[in-house]
Amino acid sequence: MTVSKYHYTRIDSRPDLNLYTWSKEPVSIQPLPPLDIPEYTDTEYDLHLKDPTWTKEETDHLFELARTYDLRFIIMHDRTHLDRSIEELKQRYYQVVRILLSLRLPIEDPQTKVEIQKYQYDMRREIDRKQHLEKLMQRSVQQMEEESMLLNEIQKFEMNHDKWSRTRDSLLKTHTDHQNKEGLERLSRRNRMSSASLKLRKPRDFEDLTVKRDRVPAGIHNRVSKIAALKPSTSQRVIQIMEEMGQSQRPKMPTEIVCARFEELRHLIQCTLEVKRAIEKAELDLKSAQHKRIAMLEEGQTRARSASISSIKRSNSGTWTPTDKRSRNF
Repeated sequence: MTVSKYHYTRIDSRPDLNLYTWSKEPVSIQPLPPLDIPEYTDTEYDLHLKDPTWTKEETDHLFELARTYDLRFIIMHDRTHLDRSIEELKQRYYQVVRILLSLRLPIEDPQTKVEIQKYQYDMRREIDRKQHLEKLMQRSVQQMEEESMLLNEIQKFEMNHDKWSRTRDSLLKTHTDHQNKEGLERLSRRNRMSSASLKLRKPRDFEDLTVKRDRVPAGIHNRVSKIAALKPSTSQRVIQIMEEMGQSQRPKMPTEIVCARFEELRHLIQCTLEVKRAIEKAELDLKSAQHKRIAMLEEGQTRARSASISSIKRSNSGTWTPTDKRSRNF
């Protein structure tokens, strides 16, 4: 293959003038070496390369095209007489190459897997990729404008995210410092009021004096931390019932109303469990009393039967009447 190269040279036809022009100079360029397309024998094909969707003639024709056009599959698809798509040509070619490499390269060599991995091809994924690209190219102007608008909004959000984060951290710090200051002032004020009330009290009332102090948490706190703990005897059962109802152990949005309703729900569940336990205990006591009553009735019937049997025995073993004597002498 030759490519014409131009260079600036002096015109020799007019030696009396210094004239220059562009002239061609043939430059030879070495062609690229052909690709190494593997070959296979009839025995190898019969033993390892058979495919129910491809015949040997079609496979031979495919590899002949690969050698002729250096694996340019688009040109191969244009030149072939096979009714196959480009993806099917690629799938069959890479399938044969992988099998030949696995047969000819040593299995114990770790480089074998690397070489085989180079010829992996997923036809389904390639078809899906082209379909997605086709849909992308078929977008309307309105869709492209909408997508561009969304991308601009995302970029604005990312640019402002750092600024928002710094502002939020500053507000949280300010709120924390203010709350800590208020908490200390409130605690100091209560201590002064308590000291003043102690001075006004009489000595005899000093023993009855109790100062109640609220716990002031340091920094920002969550309302969830103020929710009362469950009773140990019913905590597991309450948690299980709430999970069955689709509720978590703590409210996900701990607003004042949500926390109040959450505590009300847990209180109702605890009351229900306690009522259920009391009913079960009452039913157990009732059954026990019924069993005792039945036992007492049976015992009374047994004693009555024993008394009647004893009276019958005593009447049979009594003294003889005069009539009995006459009948005996007779």
